Amino acid sequence: MARLAGAYDLSITFGGGVIPGKLTIAYVRDTLTANMIVGEHESPVKPGVQKGNTLVLEGTSPAMKIRYELAFRGDSVSGSF
Repeated sequence: MARLAGAYDLSITFGGGVIPGKLTIAYVRDTLTANMIVGEHESPVKPGVQKGNTLVLEGTSPAMKIRYELAFRGDSVSGSF
């Protein structure tokens, strides 16, 4: 996967509704960093792991385990959590 630094608008389907979100990807040397905002709340994630055209992000909260698997195709991103 090419380095996809930048900001992405997301529509997260959850509980029968859609929550707007934003994903910002940056690189610090060779480490991928990401910032997720879901609704009006930041969703802290660990540095990401790339697997082919897929980016895997895991949340940092000990109270709730969350994992995002995002597939990049051109200018679009889709995935699950």
